[in-house]
Amino acid sequence: MMFEPHEETAQVQVRAELATLRLQVKAKDIYQHNIKVARDFRWFVRHTHAVALSQE
Repeated sequence: MMFEPHEETAQVQVRAELATLRLQVKAKDIYQHNIKVARDFRWFVRHTHAVALSQE
């Protein structure tokens, strides 16, 4: 998604929305061992100081 310089507010809003997402994957490998991976998307607001995320 590309933003023009005057659309900075929209860019901050999109990043804030993406930062609230969390991905969780549960699977089994070929030996039937459980695999659990969890990632959050707070990376999107790494340079945004105005957005405060709750620590869970």
